[in-house]
Amino acid sequence: MAASGETTFAQEVGKRRAPNKTSDLGGYPTVAYEETTGCVVYVDISDSGFLISNLAITGSDTIDSCGQAEKFAEAALHNLPNA
Repeated sequence: MAASGETTFAQEVGKRRAPNKTSDLGGYPTVAYEETTGCVVYVDISDSGFLISNLAITGSDTIDSCGQAEKFAEAALHNLPNA
């Protein structure tokens, strides 16, 4: 879990392929990129930055990696000021 203030959500998402999922977490636009090794979720929390939730799968785990990464991101939103 990390927050980035180096680029905007639109800039970061614009560099990537189309997301596997587009949703809304706590009123914030959210995109998810699922890979065979896990999932990365980006949440647009500010005009100058975004929240990143990354979940890696090890071994033969069979979990919904994007669903879990979204849960972590949603929990983090509750701890942000003015979120």
